[in-house]
Amino acid sequence: MTIDTRQIIGGSVDDLAEGLRPFIERVFAERLPDGQSWVQIVAHEDELAGRPTAHHHANDVGLMLRVMTEKLGNLGYPFDGHLSRQAANWASEMREVRNKHAHQVEFSPAETYRALDSAELLLREVGAADEAQRIAARKPAVLSALSGGVTGRPLPPPPSASLPAPRVVRLPAPPAVPLPSSAET
Repeated sequence: MTIDTRQIIGGSVDDLAEGLRPFIERVFAERLPDGQSWVQIVAHEDELAGRPTAHHHANDVGLMLRVMTEKLGNLGYPFDGHLSRQAANWASEMREVRNKHAHQVEFSPAETYRALDSAELLLREVGAADEAQRIAARKPAVLSALSGGVTGRPLPPPPSASLPAPRVVRLPAPPAVPLPSSAET
């Protein structure tokens, strides 16, 4: 069975953006003054660093993953305390997946499955259960591709089944050691 890994990854990146946005907005709402958006903060930091800011917008999953994994000026690491260490790792991993996808890099079925798994776990951590479920629904097709499209086939016999039966070797019993009697103690 062949699968379109680019399409699967692309749909998952879209679901990731949809699921992360409310979480990101919630975290920044606690940290930013009224009327200021997290996108404005990132654009300001990028301007100071001499990076282009014309394409910054709140639906950009690359930007979302970046703010989840980088220090953000005076705000430090805004997601410390909101993400477990493992979830921060999943965010870093998904940042790499999103970058590869944006640069037209092909994904193997194994890489695709790992990306789906990391995206699903990250979304579950941030409370985006619906988006996580949509990503999880893509996994069976990838698993089928990984197994060569064959499902439900019996496992081969264990290697020991083709080996001759082991030889039984009887060792002589060790000599008996007399125990001290209660009168001798």
